[in-house]
Order: sequence, then C-alpha cells, then structure tokens
Amino acid sequence: MTDSSTEVLPEATLPVPRQLCRPAGHANYDAVKNVAALTPKQRQVFSFLSFGFSNKEIAAMMGVAESTIKAHVCAIFRVFRCVNRSQAALIAFAIRQHMDPTGIIRRPRTATEEEIRELSSAFENMVSKTAHTGPQF
Repeated sequence: MTDSSTEVLPEATLPVPRQLCRPAGHANYDAVKNVAALTPKQRQVFSFLSFGFSNKEIAAMMGVAESTIKAHVCAIFRVFRCVNRSQAALIAFAIRQHMDPTGIIRRPRTATEEEIRELSSAFENMVSKTAHTGPQF
C-alpha cells in the first residue's frame, strides 16, 4: 500500500502557540528507534492506524483475527508510550508525513490556566476565520 493511493484528506494546519508545543514526556523518545522496535506486522498495523482504520477493518485487511490486531495495538502503545488510540494514530500520521511526533506524547502534568486560555483563543480565532471564509481545503 502506498501513501498516494490512500490519502483522501486535505492537509490542515492549526495555529498552536509555540509554548504549547511541548516536548515528549520522556527525554529518550526517538520515533525512528521506536518504529524499528516494532515487528513487521506491528508496523503494518501502525500504518493502518495512521489512516484511522478500526481494529475490525485492519483485521479484515490483514486476514487475521481482531484479537490479534488488539495485541499488536497494545504492543504499539507500549513502544510509543501512548495512553490511547488517538495518540498512536497521531504519532503514526506524523511519521507518515515526515513530521516530528515528539510533541504528541502527553507529559505527566496538566496545562496551566494561561495555556488553556491561549489554546482556547487559538481555536476561537480559527473558528471565527472559518465562519467568515468557509473551510480552507
């Protein structure tokens, strides 16, 4: 499967203040090293995650049981220190797009009130621009 044959979504960018783009919660985080730590089947599942496929869909495409896919997804969570499927899919998408995924892993802290206000403001600005001009595809 090639990237060009399956890409159907337009690229979208969201202006996020630089101070909210935090590094990974672990200093030794290395996406390339982590991908190399996956088995070939786990890498295939990881790739399918980047396109948003469900476990059931991935199992059908790979011709294996859904429980096998669940086991692969759990292994991917461990390797990439993910806490949920969304994080794993975002990391996979970032890697597929040749982007640095280190900011995706959540640090073990909560955002300050100022950071929350700043991010909310960025979202509101984006929504107000979209409301006046329509979606930017």
